[in-house]
Amino acid sequence: MRSEGRSRRDWYPLAGACLVAGAFFAARVWLKQYPSSPLVTAVGLPGPSANVGTQCGYVMRHLDAFRLPTRLAYCARRPGGAAQLRADEQWVSYDVLTRRVQMAYRRWSPPDSISWQRGLDSTRAAIRQRGGVPLHCARPEFPMDQVRSAEHWKLRDHTERLVGYRWDESNSLNQEWRWQPWLLELDAYAGEAPDCGTDRAGPR
Repeated sequence: MRSEGRSRRDWYPLAGACLVAGAFFAARVWLKQYPSSPLVTAVGLPGPSANVGTQCGYVMRHLDAFRLPTRLAYCARRPGGAAQLRADEQWVSYDVLTRRVQMAYRRWSPPDSISWQRGLDSTRAAIRQRGGVPLHCARPEFPMDQVRSAEHWKLRDHTERLVGYRWDESNSLNQEWRWQPWLLELDAYAGEAPDCGTDRAGPR
């Protein structure tokens, strides 16, 4: 009886080690599975997974001399590199634990006002084609006056916001008016669109 009890106790550390190793392996597999979402393709990324055509990383929290990863991760795509003017920038953020995409956006700078207006019109038409219904939202209270157009849309499983900017010498923060005076931004959100006082949708 004593030898049998001792034999069982000898197995406890091994079983515990196996459980820890199994949990660690499962966590690694889970974290390597990048989430898929209609938000990714809505802003123009190939998708539907967040890591297709992007480089991914974690948002870090700084604690004195330490840097710890948070639950927020991101995948970004900058085709022309950060230094190239008028580069098309695309970004996806997701929750590390739930693997749920929270937000995706795209910003691009047309070369002139005509291309800017065409981009605004074509993006709006694409949203409508995907089933987007305009949201009756008050104009967002942006802190700066470079916003020329802001529209919110409700789709079946998410919301989108289309914003048009016009930078000039009077409202530029970092001399943006010199290299990207015209800017468009399309945001897709898993929840409600920000700066929108109501979720009541309908034609306008």
